[in-house]
Amino acid sequence: MRGRGDFAARPLEVATKNGAIPMISWEPWPGPLRPIVVGERDAYIRRYATAAASFGAPLLLRFAHEMNLRGIPWSGSAELYRSAYQRVHAIFGAAGARNVRFVWSPYVQGPNATQFVRYYPGDAHVDWLALDGYNWGRQRLRNRWASFDAIFAESYRAMLDLAPEKPLMLAEVGCADRGGDKASWMRDSLLEAIPNRYPAIRAVVWFNQNRLDHADWRVDSSPEALHVWQEAAADPRYSLTGPELLQAVDDRGA
Repeated sequence: MRGRGDFAARPLEVATKNGAIPMISWEPWPGPLRPIVVGERDAYIRRYATAAASFGAPLLLRFAHEMNLRGIPWSGSAELYRSAYQRVHAIFGAAGARNVRFVWSPYVQGPNATQFVRYYPGDAHVDWLALDGYNWGRQRLRNRWASFDAIFAESYRAMLDLAPEKPLMLAEVGCADRGGDKASWMRDSLLEAIPNRYPAIRAVVWFNQNRLDHADWRVDSSPEALHVWQEAAADPRYSLTGPELLQAVDDRGA
């Protein structure tokens, strides 16, 4: 979910009651980060952090994601980004929001995204690493059908070099339905590549939206795609509930 306005506990409670760990994508619109760095947004951030602490249950906070992607309003100065991220993290710590785990989530490196290492706010401020990446197929003339390895392999290795002890997730992944066989791509990615060649990936979040300005990313955009998704969801390698996953990760880092 995307955080807008004040902290909204109700949808988070629904997720928690269903055995999931909710993740908030908190975007600093309209984009400039300097007001955060110099403290002009402290009161709002503190109010949000206090509400998150009161919520009590574990939740993931993905602040200012895809900062290395061209066109993102909060891209630009890596130093400014790191300072903003660190300030938000510090305010949450001061508010006692120990139930909140911070997710640092760049876009995979490529033609439209710069190298992300320089944006890393540091091990003390990040609980989870994450990557966002998509197979755009032939949705646009400049796009080409791409395998999971072609999209993620280079960035995955960069993440392991950057912070090998941190758990890693795919915070956004999707496949368009134009330009190739979406169901086969999902099968190769979810049931072959991730479990067998990307062992550091501990969680996967599919971008399940039909976006007219993007593509139809939904898992049920075809019966064949839905069947693969159901098969992956039933696979024991994806069977941990949210609390079980967090416990497994915490135990590994203990």
